[in-house]
Amino acid sequence: MDRRILIIIGAAVFLILLLMFIFTGGFGLFGSSETDETNTSEYDNKLKLAQTYMEQGEYDRALNYIDELLLENPDSTELLELQLEVLRRKNTKDQESLAEQRRLQEEALQRDNSNMSSLIEEMEDRYSSASSEMQLEEVSSNASQEERDRINNINELLLKGEEQMKNQQYEQARDTFEEVLKLDPDSGKAYAYIGESHYMEDPDDNTSIESAIYNSNKAIEKDPDLYLPHTILGQIYEDKNNWDNAIDEYSEAARLKPDDYYLLYVLGKVQYNARRYSDARQSFESSIHLKNDYYASHYRLGKTLQMLDEDTEAIAAFLESVEIKTDNSPGYYEIAEIYGGRGDYHTAIGYYESAVQYSPQTAVYLRKLASTLLIIGKYSEAEGYYKSALQIDSSNSTTQYNMSQALAKQGKYSEALSHAEKAVELKSTSALFHFQVGIINEKLGNTDNAIMSYEKAIELDSNYTSAYTNLGSLYNSKGLYDNALPYLIKAYQLNPNSYEVNNNLGDAYSNKGLYEDSIKYYVNAIYLEGQDDTEARYNLGLVYLETELDSEAKRTFSELIQLTPTFWNAYYQLGLLLIKENDKENAKVILETLLSKKPDYSKRDEVESLLEMME
Repeated sequence: MDRRILIIIGAAVFLILLLMFIFTGGFGLFGSSETDETNTSEYDNKLKLAQTYMEQGEYDRALNYIDELLLENPDSTELLELQLEVLRRKNTKDQESLAEQRRLQEEALQRDNSNMSSLIEEMEDRYSSASSEMQLEEVSSNASQEERDRINNINELLLKGEEQMKNQQYEQARDTFEEVLKLDPDSGKAYAYIGESHYMEDPDDNTSIESAIYNSNKAIEKDPDLYLPHTILGQIYEDKNNWDNAIDEYSEAARLKPDDYYLLYVLGKVQYNARRYSDARQSFESSIHLKNDYYASHYRLGKTLQMLDEDTEAIAAFLESVEIKTDNSPGYYEIAEIYGGRGDYHTAIGYYESAVQYSPQTAVYLRKLASTLLIIGKYSEAEGYYKSALQIDSSNSTTQYNMSQALAKQGKYSEALSHAEKAVELKSTSALFHFQVGIINEKLGNTDNAIMSYEKAIELDSNYTSAYTNLGSLYNSKGLYDNALPYLIKAYQLNPNSYEVNNNLGDAYSNKGLYEDSIKYYVNAIYLEGQDDTEARYNLGLVYLETELDSEAKRTFSELIQLTPTFWNAYYQLGLLLIKENDKENAKVILETLLSKKPDYSKRDEVESLLEMME
């Protein structure tokens, strides 16, 4: 090939490579620094967000960020360890939620038991309805006298047996219905009542249940148009939490007896338990249509509407229930729960008080009223209701803990400590309860006991940020800065966005003379707290003075005076700085302003001496 052609080709290739070098940033050697820096910044930001969401308990959001980062960094030990920690905390929270759910279910059972008289009224409604609508055997106009006598005898026995059922004379009732079967072996009614008698006599006995099922199915075989055997089968399945079969039987009973409000009511209950909330709503509304003054249907409708996230409609249903039955304490309670969930605590308190008024011995009502009063700062009233709740049930560890909070808020630390220790006694595995004991001991000056409680809280929950923070703060206050730092550094690793952690780290490093580190954490604290911060801002100014960063110190004290005009020491420090800079005119203005606004300033004599020196 011609040498000139080779040279031209070589030059073209070189030109192409040069252009690629320029436009791609030197094949990755140049210009990649900015990209890598951007990627690193993005990585750090997402990692910080994941850590923040973990600390806030938003575990799913934290895991989403970690998953994104793992796609690009699948071998990162840091990410894998963080992922495991988030999953551990999420599992712990789920377990606590299950335990809380069980506790709430027990409280719900307690409320139901306190309302037992209402349940009895429901049962009475059911039987009076069945009795008044008993369909007796009809006598044909062309029947013989013998047939007429037989049918009349059957009807008398049916009425007699039903009366015995109402009087809970189940064995006698069965004998009576057996007499009916002798006269009419195909009597579905007799089989239905025999089945019901077995169930009502002992609904927990397997033999009774088997007899009830057999006779109910026999009744359906003999007369498919009877609603009663389906009702009994529905009740049996409901007792066993076999919701699907219960729904089938109650639905059939309601189809056969569409004008019975109570059948629609019990159908709605099992549909609710099966989480078929839309169906339950329809059943309760149909029940109300048939009997508008039946408070239980309105109450259950309210519960169902809550599950459908229709709280406004739920409140209306609950209000209807308490209007019909003014002492329906569960209705008031549920209204209070909705308003409390909305943050409308004052309205919630009024309804909690009504629930307590009609059921003063129901501990859960007292506890929730007390907790709501605690939220709005009515500590003395909260204490009174917690006391009443504990008189009913002193074994509730959460109530003991909350009582200690209400007392501590009033400065009654000795009493508060007693209840906090009782909470620990009842539930020694709760890091929160040990932490509370630590806080109160610290208030009482029992620092050694406080330290032991905080350390126990950390033993139970190695990621308890507040416990690490308080331990570090305690050691700071005792001048043991080397002891404080490991706890504060751990707290920072767990929650770098905590004002308390950053401020305490600033204090510890400042007291150790490590001013560069101190400045970093004070700046973080100020950023996190914003304009409301004064302590970290003032301490930062003092550190700037120690490091002879006078212009930064002057700016910091000036900002502090603008944000908090009553922070008197900032005037003093700024005045000293201005004197140091020989700005006597402005120093005089600042110091005179200090004395005019705060005549009893603790360093008044020193300030007056400084002013005299500037004359």
